[in-house]
Amino acid sequence: MRSFIDMFRKALIGAALLLPMDPSFACKPRFYKVSDYLAGSTAHSVVFSGIVTKVDGLKESNGTTLYDIVFKPVRWVVGQPVSMVTVRGVGGSMLGTDCEGQFDFLANVGDECLIFGNLYEGKVIPDVFVSRRATNGKFPGELVEELKRNGIEIEP
Repeated sequence: MRSFIDMFRKALIGAALLLPMDPSFACKPRFYKVSDYLAGSTAHSVVFSGIVTKVDGLKESNGTTLYDIVFKPVRWVVGQPVSMVTVRGVGGSMLGTDCEGQFDFLANVGDECLIFGNLYEGKVIPDVFVSRRATNGKFPGELVEELKRNGIEIEP
């Protein structure tokens, strides 16, 4: 009987090791493609390139800080053009979870960014997985090429 219990215990431990460790807490953000934004298939889609003119820290709570990042648009691709646009930034998002920091969006005055996002209550909520900052005066080549394939020329 003892050998049966030992064998059962080993089988149970072996089965437990084969199960995913914690699937209920895995970070599973929703991803949109560039083509989704260009087609306007997301609610209130906005795509533009712009230069940061102002960054205001709004509030901090449990290590997460919200920012209003004000852009002067250089080129509108999707959405209603305006002379200044506020993008909601965040730092320290989802602390203590598998998603920690994955939704952070920060920029500094003078940065040029290509923003893909959705308009919500007068501010753009950026898609941090698609939006990009220019580096050395250029946006990532693969993104520029994808835009060109869709008939859009955009360079800082």
